[in-house]
Amino acid sequence: NSMRPIAKIYIAAVLLLGAASVLGADWRFLNPSEFLCVFGVAVLASGMKVRLPGIFGTLSVNYLFILLGITDMTSGEAIAIGCGSALVQCLWHAKKRVRPVQAAFSTMDVAIAVTGSYLFYHWPLVQRLNHGMPLALMASSLLYFGMNTAGIAAVISLTEGKSLVSTWRECYFWSFPFYLLAASLVWIVRSVDARTQWLNVLVLFPVIYVIYYSYRIYMDNLEAGQKEIKLASALHQRTIEALEAAREANTLKTRFLASISHELRTPLNGIVSFAELLHDGVLGPVNEMQRECLGDMLSCSNHLRLL
Repeated sequence: NSMRPIAKIYIAAVLLLGAASVLGADWRFLNPSEFLCVFGVAVLASGMKVRLPGIFGTLSVNYLFILLGITDMTSGEAIAIGCGSALVQCLWHAKKRVRPVQAAFSTMDVAIAVTGSYLFYHWPLVQRLNHGMPLALMASSLLYFGMNTAGIAAVISLTEGKSLVSTWRECYFWSFPFYLLAASLVWIVRSVDARTQWLNVLVLFPVIYVIYYSYRIYMDNLEAGQKEIKLASALHQRTIEALEAAREANTLKTRFLASISHELRTPLNGIVSFAELLHDGVLGPVNEMQRECLGDMLSCSNHLRLL
């Protein structure tokens, strides 16, 4: 309800562009068994996800299989793998309730990224310049990384009023090496005999789990470190506030004592002066008992003046 109008417009634009990407894709299934193999493994890999720092989002290792679809399948098959795995990633064991618009946005954002990466990789000029090298694969992987993460960072920036660049850097820049690693693994898989290529996809699953486990440990340590930093910062702030309160209390005490000292010293000086006149008999004769009492009065008064 409190979403800014510009954020609503952006979300609607992403949903429409994503739907256009889905409708305009090539939905021929040239090898259904290979598609089902990659799609199934991608869905399973979607459950291997780590929570991103600072936002309500996750990173999954399913991208390796999305990239396989981009390089070796039709655009429709690649979009089906990307959107299907993204939807599972979004809904599977979600920490909070996922609203339909969130799931739809994440899915369509992946569809746009898959389409852009697919068109770039299969661009004839890119294929002529590639010559069997992994450069086109890595460039496509980085293009997907940029389009996908920038789309999510943009909606966070618009809804929360944060800087787009700082949001992207804090939430996604650290995952940059994973996309290069995924491109390298896909290039290795595509370099083997085509007859055993899809078997190697299944063999790579343990490697993907190791990558996921490593990232999970890294994110757990990062989150624990952030909590310690926040706790230390809060403790430091409380210490500063306590010192400031103590200094203010000391200032008030000094002012209070100075005021009390002035208010007491003025009448006390008058009392001492008259007591001395009485004690010395200037104002008239006094007996010994009265002189003794006046001496005690002067002694107490002098003690108060010393305080």
